[in-house]
Amino acid sequence: MYHYAQMHDNSRMYGNSRMFDNARMLDNSRMYGNAQLSGNAQLSENALMSGNAKMWGNVQISRNARIAGNGLISTSTDVVCFQNAGSENTTLTIYKAKEGLEVTHMGFQGTDIEFLKFVKKHRSYSKFCKEYSMMVKIARSRILLIT
Repeated sequence: MYHYAQMHDNSRMYGNSRMFDNARMLDNSRMYGNAQLSGNAQLSENALMSGNAKMWGNVQISRNARIAGNGLISTSTDVVCFQNAGSENTTLTIYKAKEGLEVTHMGFQGTDIEFLKFVKKHRSYSKFCKEYSMMVKIARSRILLIT
């Protein structure tokens, strides 16, 4: 931790993760790998960052959201979280990455295209396949400004 960064409420950092500037971690949040949190960014309410993910600016990520891989979050419109997603009622997080979008959901972490292929392979028999497709479409529209 550097500068005025703060960590509270049982939050933890592991590996080479770093916090800079006025960044804050609260409420059981976690950082792993080479993740970096800076600016006025805030991670809270069991949120997790891992891999080479970076978050800066005035962004707040919370409520079990997971930013991983090569996530690059600088504004609140760089990430979309769907609560109670799928049959497991867990958080589906879709966010901007170095190239396109990445998705985390339960044990899955990969691109939006890989996620849709995974869903079609493992969930094609259920209504959740269509729901996941709609969630990805909404995230693409919001994050990449695709209509």
